[in-house]
Amino acid sequence: MRTGHGVAVLLRLTAHAQLWLADVLDHRPRHRPNQVDEPGKGARTARPAPTVPAAPATTAAPLAPTAPAAPAAPMALMAPATPAPPTAPAEATRPAPAPLTPDNTGVAKAVLAVADRLANQELVRRLHKAVGGFDGIGVIAPEPGDAFDPLTHRWTDTRKAARRDDHERVAELLAPGFTGPTGTVIQPAQVAVYDNEGA
Repeated sequence: MRTGHGVAVLLRLTAHAQLWLADVLDHRPRHRPNQVDEPGKGARTARPAPTVPAAPATTAAPLAPTAPAAPAAPMALMAPATPAPPTAPAEATRPAPAPLTPDNTGVAKAVLAVADRLANQELVRRLHKAVGGFDGIGVIAPEPGDAFDPLTHRWTDTRKAARRDDHERVAELLAPGFTGPTGTVIQPAQVAVYDNEGA
């Protein structure tokens, strides 16, 4: 009888030791019998299992498919835009100033004064052509049939008009005239003019 009682006690201790070791290793409660019968003794209640606080119950919504995440924008693009400073109202656009033209009026007058004293008409023609090539110097060269303009022409010779409509029109250019950079007349053009008053 004593041998059987000792074996039962050993088995009971071995079972309790295994449960305790499992609790320690797993850190979770194991199922234990509510009562362990011991021969010759009354029933003993088992040690209550440690309680683990339950997580709050949440009603999880079904997962909806999500779109793939957009690639991260560079830091320069993510920075807030700085507002531009207020600008003054746009002024009317002004035309760019015309490039300055050299004033060769003095040189042109000096060359023309020399040409007026020469008798050689070929040399005079060459000097007039040279003056017309100066920067800022304009040439006055009316065509035959143009109206006579006393501001830019000098009536040097008179020709008899064949038609009444030719009265006071240029018959021939005898020498070109010249203007300065501002349009002022340096020397008027010398012209022969039709005149039919006597006709």
